[in-house]
Amino acid sequence: MTKVLIEENIIPTNENIKIIGDLLDCPWFVATDKNYPGDKLLNILKGSHCGFSFDPYYNFDDDKKLNDEYNHLINFAYKVHKNICDKQNYKNSKIMRIYFNMYYKNQNTEFHTDKKDDKYITILYNLHTTDGGTIVDNVFYRDKMGEAKIFKSNLLHKGVGPKTDEIRFNLNMIIRND
Repeated sequence: MTKVLIEENIIPTNENIKIIGDLLDCPWFVATDKNYPGDKLLNILKGSHCGFSFDPYYNFDDDKKLNDEYNHLINFAYKVHKNICDKQNYKNSKIMRIYFNMYYKNQNTEFHTDKKDDKYITILYNLHTTDGGTIVDNVFYRDKMGEAKIFKSNLLHKGVGPKTDEIRFNLNMIIRND
């Protein structure tokens, strides 16, 4: 696999906008990285946090979560997954985690990996165009609505919040392609 694959035109604009509207009513939590040790509250008060996350689904090592109340968001993620798998010719792909991320201006993550194991793939799908983006292997990929960045989950990467746009939303999935 090339370090980062880009797939465009995954989902139509009107569906992306609808999902952003739906995300406004989700139970967001403050995202943290292992590189921000200590008390979440102190980190927030210092401005050291990584935006917000909402995780309606994961399925790792018998640790499962499925939030039925948000089936429409999970179904949206499955639609993104299917379209990408069709384009990439992934035949035996399974979603392991679905996260939605929300960043306000200047909120960034630290460099991290999503999984250490080489068998996992991260898909970062942009719900709208912003001046924020993702750095993967020291290359910045700006957000473009309907575009997905696809890379091995063990590559170092970080989310970059917008500088001039007010907010950034994206879908972050980890998949396994056996």
